[in-house]
Amino acid sequence: MVMRILQRLPFVAALLLLPAALCAQKTKDTILRKDGSRLRGVEIVDMDTQKVVFKRGAEQQELLASLVAGIEWGEPPETFRTGAAAEAKGEFDNAANLYQEAAKTTERKPLQAEARFLATRALVAAAARQKDRAAAAVDALKAFLKDYPTAWRLPEAKFLLGRALRLDGKAAEAEAALTEVETTAVKENWGVQWDARAKFEKALAQASQGKQADARSAFQAVQGAVDAAVAQLGKPDSDLERLKVEALIGAGETFVAENRLQDATDYWNRIGGTDKPAAIQAAALAGKGQALYLRAKAAKDEKLLREAQIALAQANLLDGSNGDATAKALYHLGLVVKALGPAKEGDGAGQRARAYFEIVTRRHPQSAWARLAQAEIDAK
Repeated sequence: MVMRILQRLPFVAALLLLPAALCAQKTKDTILRKDGSRLRGVEIVDMDTQKVVFKRGAEQQELLASLVAGIEWGEPPETFRTGAAAEAKGEFDNAANLYQEAAKTTERKPLQAEARFLATRALVAAAARQKDRAAAAVDALKAFLKDYPTAWRLPEAKFLLGRALRLDGKAAEAEAALTEVETTAVKENWGVQWDARAKFEKALAQASQGKQADARSAFQAVQGAVDAAVAQLGKPDSDLERLKVEALIGAGETFVAENRLQDATDYWNRIGGTDKPAAIQAAALAGKGQALYLRAKAAKDEKLLREAQIALAQANLLDGSNGDATAKALYHLGLVVKALGPAKEGDGAGQRARAYFEIVTRRHPQSAWARLAQAEIDAK
């Protein structure tokens, strides 16, 4: 009996040690590649603009950063998960705080950098709604870039700094920052999509300075940059195609900014034919509705207000991407209903106008129209 027990001791010892070994293993990360494939069961060791270093078992390997679309982190701090949930719900200030807490909690350097970046991105999104958050976003981005000068997120961080500077009213600084992104994107092989995005954001910064002709040229340059980016990717990209439509919108709005409302109308009629894709038709109708609203407001013309209302409603229906054209159309629909008032729209006119503004702030928080819609809500 004693001998049988002794013979079984090595097996029993192995069973006792097995749970401890399993507990010592870390939950592994997953690398999401741009081609749609996944590298599972790895541990991210380091990430920068050139490469992602990871371990698979005892072996250390590298992957070009340009091939990586994202990381699914194994067992991040709970605050990281709740931060992502808050961000998805549009609670950007809360998300920023949670991500910052996650950065302080984790001992993993790559995850710490990621949490820091996500906190800054959330602050920029908050600044799109509330201008008083923009300065904090600028400071956070500058601190991130100082602490992580070669971060994997460097292209987006530099791009977002340009956006945050514009939102903070520092449009000239924003333009300079975004020009640097354009140059560096090509020089450092970040990918031509960053060149296209930087051109678009730079155009917004130029428009903010009243440099409408320069902004028009920059918006037009986005078209070629997007085509180059799609060609490089070798497949359609919905985000880039949306950017192309938004550049068309931006170019039309430069005419509005110059109060050239007839030129704006001609522009929208020219680009928005029924032979064009639905997204472009939607953009053209939203722009036309905006121009009609502004003309109606100046002339106090109810007929023009009704024409604007029809064009804006059509834009909302046609914009299948639910993008900037929708945000613009809904915001101006709110203005039209407000201008018509209870006498023309019934007793619920004020509530319906507010509902339009709230949809813009809730569903399109990073749109340029979100802050204007919020101002209309606050004015109540």
